[in-house]
Amino acid sequence: MNYMKYFLFLLLASLLTGCIGQQPEKGVEVNPEYQEQGSGPAEPAEITPLEDFFVVDLGIKPEIDATQWTLEVTGLVNTPLSLTYDDILSFPSVTQVTYLYCVTGLDATGEWTGVPVKYILEKAGYSEKAVSVIFYAADDYSSSITIEKALEEDTILAYKINGVTLPLGHGYPLRLVVPDKVGYKWVKWVVQIEVVDYDYEGYWESRGYSNAGDVPESMRGPDRNSPR
Repeated sequence: MNYMKYFLFLLLASLLTGCIGQQPEKGVEVNPEYQEQGSGPAEPAEITPLEDFFVVDLGIKPEIDATQWTLEVTGLVNTPLSLTYDDILSFPSVTQVTYLYCVTGLDATGEWTGVPVKYILEKAGYSEKAVSVIFYAADDYSSSITIEKALEEDTILAYKINGVTLPLGHGYPLRLVVPDKVGYKWVKWVVQIEVVDYDYEGYWESRGYSNAGDVPESMRGPDRNSPR
C-alpha cells in the first residue's frame, strides 16, 4: 500500500467513524510526519467554539429520550447500578478543558462538565480483579480503557460541553472524555459500563487499531488538559 492510498484510507475511515486510531492496521507503520500532523490548540489551550467543533460518527445518531434512558453498570461490581439521567446530574461533577485528537488532523478543545468515572465505579464497588472498563454506546459501538485509566480523576462521563447540554451529535446524554487518548476511545451515547478481568477490544480495536489508543507524546502537554 503506497503512502497516497494509505492517506486516502485513513481519510475515508475518519469521515465514517470519527476519531479513529493512529495505528490503522497491525504491522503497518505510520509515517511519522503524518502521525504528528494537526495543529493542536494554541498555548495556553483555546476552547473550540461549539459551531466549529467537529462531529463524526458511524453514520447513526440514536434518538435518546433522557426520561427513558439509563446507564447500566455491570460486570465485576458488588452492586450493579441502573442510573437515570437525573441521578447522573445529581452526582459530584467536575469541569475541565480537554483536548480531543485524531491522527487524520481533526482536533478540538472543549470545556467538558461531567461525573468522574471513578465516582461511579466506587459507587458500584468494582472488584480488585478488574482489568478493563468497557463502555457501550446506543449505536452498538464499544471501546475500553484500563481500570487504572478509568480511575484517574480527569476521566469523566460528560453531559455538558462549553457550558451547554451535550448536543446529540456530540454524544447526548453522556460521552466518555479520556485525556491523552485518541478519539475512538471517547465513546458517545454511553448506555452501559462493564467492568471485566481481561483486555477488551472494541469496535475499531478488534479491526486492528491500537487497544491503548494513546495520543502521540508530541501532541500532549500540560496546557492541553486542565481543570476549571
